Amino acid sequence: MEKMFSSKLCAKKELFIINGYKFSYHKMLENEIQRRKCTNKNCRSFYKIDALENMICEPISHNHDSNELAYLKRQKLKNQLKRKAITDISMKPSKLICTELSGGYITSTASNINLVQRTFTCLNESYSKCNVTFAPDTVFNHRTEIKGCRFHLGQSWWRKVQNLGLANEYKYKTETGLFLRLCFGLLFLPPKIVCDVFTYKIIPIMPAECLDFTDYILENYKSENTQFPPISAMDGPVNTDTDASGNSED
Repeated sequence: MEKMFSSKLCAKKELFIINGYKFSYHKMLENEIQRRKCTNKNCRSFYKIDALENMICEPISHNHDSNELAYLKRQKLKNQLKRKAITDISMKPSKLICTELSGGYITSTASNINLVQRTFTCLNESYSKCNVTFAPDTVFNHRTEIKGCRFHLGQSWWRKVQNLGLANEYKYKTETGLFLRLCFGLLFLPPKIVCDVFTYKIIPIMPAECLDFTDYILENYKSENTQFPPISAMDGPVNTDTDASGNSED
């Protein structure tokens, strides 16, 4: 059985996780038999364990869905950080966070940003109560893999096309517009060949009007050292029924 701390700092006993469900301590029975109940207030599921934490009674059926593994990992990290921020105020905030992240609790994605922000807010509040300034310079995790989204990448490129005044060229399929459409086609290619196609197939036939657009792709998305994930690291669905501007194709 996996364990995790409760989000309530006053709770002394850990939560037990069984098949995606969280169980908290309920009461002690005879012969040191411990009864644990589901943390969902509307669920009556419970089980019993002995002093060695061996299960005596299997949990009865729940009346709600189980938690996803990714959610439990994020919650485990958040609760762990909240407790350590209070109990170990001598440790530097950056070291505290990096130590927990290195434990492999969480796989970072764009959807985790709000979680990180909320965690930092809780940490800042906890440190403020101890008159300690929480101001980490760097937070990193060598196991984190950042991936972009093809849908949002297409939107970003389309905004760039508009900023460069090339929207009509794209819509009316002029020579320049066809080249721009060819660039958007990179999203449909297997990741391993994207860079080669861009370098050896697209750049040689580039119209002069598209120089700024190709530079934009090169500087922001193609290289491994760019600010955003390279095109080859994009993930997510691509809508083949509409073009980059959101108009249906004929």
